[in-house]
Amino acid sequence: MLPLKFLPNGGSWALRITLTDQDFNDFSYYGIVDTGSPFLTSPSMAMDRTMPTKYPTTIEQYGESTGGVTWRKASYMGLSSGRQQLLEKRNMVLGIASPEVIQETGGIFVGLIRRDDNRPSFLQQVGYRSLAIDFQSPSILLSNRRLIEPQDPDSLKLFSLQPYGPDLYHYGVECDGLELYWKDERRNDNQDEKRKDQGNGIRKESISKLALKRPLIAVLDTGLTGCIVSDSLQQELEIFKEEEKSPSSLTGVTVRLPTTGGTTVELASLDKYWRVSSFRLPWFYDDEQHPHIIALGSTFWAHTDSLVIDTSTQRAKILQSSNNDP
Repeated sequence: MLPLKFLPNGGSWALRITLTDQDFNDFSYYGIVDTGSPFLTSPSMAMDRTMPTKYPTTIEQYGESTGGVTWRKASYMGLSSGRQQLLEKRNMVLGIASPEVIQETGGIFVGLIRRDDNRPSFLQQVGYRSLAIDFQSPSILLSNRRLIEPQDPDSLKLFSLQPYGPDLYHYGVECDGLELYWKDERRNDNQDEKRKDQGNGIRKESISKLALKRPLIAVLDTGLTGCIVSDSLQQELEIFKEEEKSPSSLTGVTVRLPTTGGTTVELASLDKYWRVSSFRLPWFYDDEQHPHIIALGSTFWAHTDSLVIDTSTQRAKILQSSNNDP
């Protein structure tokens, strides 16, 4: 169990990392816990405190930002709770992000996707299979024990994206549907009122998975602030094409996720961290044969108590907060 630091500007949660070089000089920084990427990345100051590896520099994409990542090795990597060192790993492979990636996204992540086909992931190197993020404490539990039973009726079955593209191990759940909330540009009502009140200039559009030509997968991404919609979903729904449905008029989204027990978990975006973008995700073998993607960033996690992911049972579990105040 490790404490996290809440970063209010982006609505994200960060873990303290300490790197130690061969001369036992320490360098500490905070990395955003990111269920949407596999690797530990570090600021450029880590370059002089790390060693080269066999892995060549690669081009990585975080959100809409793309840039080079140099793969280095730290003699020691430590995770601590206050002054107590709880975990130490020797010869830790990590990435040092280029300035353009850091400028756009912050670029410093503790990636929590367990598997990668090309380089060792953070979780593989520290030796854990499951995780639980408590957003309220805040803290993170890393474990080798099973955290979710396959028969848990409140659990969510993880959807495998592997048949659709190389090296795709993201944590995704197939949606039952979603609701889009639009600012009615034809009205001049107070835009600060609650969006679900349909008399205040906000229009709701409900979309069932049965109305879509492809499965809709919600990717659980704590390293993202807002929401990303794949261009395939945008094109099918013709989002943003109508004059009254410009990007600036989309005020929020609610996604409906089915549990194994037949109930539904609804995750609604929060205005404070709401932002949306849509672009082609370079993940797939065939642009015509892949699911729609909606990536859920911290705008969806702000009213959530916890997120649990168990890679051994391929299950996720979301506990929602009873406190709905912003």
